Amino acid sequence: HEESIITRKDGWTSLLAHAKLLGRILLMTANDHLRQFKSDFEYSIHECPRGMRRELERVFPGVNLDNSFVVVPTFQQAACSLQEWGDLESAEKDRLLERFLRWAGEVRRMLIQREYWCDVTDPCTGKAFFGVAGPSCYSDVDGIERLLKTGTEMAGACRIMRHPRWGFAVYPATLFTTAPHNEVREVIEALRQSWTS
Repeated sequence: HEESIITRKDGWTSLLAHAKLLGRILLMTANDHLRQFKSDFEYSIHECPRGMRRELERVFPGVNLDNSFVVVPTFQQAACSLQEWGDLESAEKDRLLERFLRWAGEVRRMLIQREYWCDVTDPCTGKAFFGVAGPSCYSDVDGIERLLKTGTEMAGACRIMRHPRWGFAVYPATLFTTAPHNEVREVIEALRQSWTS
């Protein structure tokens, strides 16, 4: 597989002009790059920055974030733009949330078998999904902006992201784990081989 690797610090929107190159774009960052899980599902693996760890302690209370702590933003291509809010967009968000939770549940199961903690935040509420929810919320858009150095755009009162190929037809969601970076990658790659959804 050929890959087009574009190293840019000014974010997603700067890549729009390059989105047609070879059909696959990997955005290089200081920590990692976007990887393709399926043609309509991408992810990136990052060591959690220190400042973000302090914030996440209030999202995931009781979890030791001092050692390895990895953040895995994911991006799914939606069947329609998610810039507006209506019945069609709501149904599509529900479909993509269910798909993300099936994927995350499998990744979590495999990491727990290796004796690591793993959880996700609900993209709607920003609260821990599988474990005990703390007093704070996690914003997927804010996290992606910090980890991937992306820009965001306003849609009404909400900040949203634009994908370099999918535009506003993108559904972001995030997984968190204490597993080391390389083990997270191994688990996701093993799951990719058997994933049918």
